[in-house]
Amino acid sequence: MAIRFTHRGNTYEADTPEEAIRLRNQLVKEDEADVRLGNITEEELIYETTKWTEDRFMSLTENVGTAQKQFLAVLLAAPRGPLSVEFIAKRLGLRSPMALAGIQSGLAKQLRALGLDTRDMYRVEISWTEGERKRFLTLNEGFRLAALDNDWPPDYVKKGLKDMKK
Repeated sequence: MAIRFTHRGNTYEADTPEEAIRLRNQLVKEDEADVRLGNITEEELIYETTKWTEDRFMSLTENVGTAQKQFLAVLLAAPRGPLSVEFIAKRLGLRSPMALAGIQSGLAKQLRALGLDTRDMYRVEISWTEGERKRFLTLNEGFRLAALDNDWPPDYVKKGLKDMKK
């Protein structure tokens, strides 16, 4: 059974999952080389590979609740790096990081309705320090660009956030 996938607007086909993985990894390496050599900017590459079309972005931001919008605003305010869930919860004015689960669940429902997954929105990293589990979230750069293109989030979303240092 052939495995088909699209990369930067081109459709590729492989005979086995291993071949598909090898081909995908090779294409990613070629993309990284193109950026390094200046053939394409990192931003142009993100636009070519992101799942975040303007329609998807608008559909998501118009159909999620205020808590989800504020969650996304906190992630957008971070400089391209991971944020701890503790920081996010405090910025949202939540009593604990556990309260964040409901917000993330509501967002995941809306993402699924758009044919997306939470991985298309943010990456979760877990670290263990002295036996303590810490979770960090990093926003997808395609979503960040879509938000910039749409001058999002609006002021009313930002106003509900708690001021604090990272």
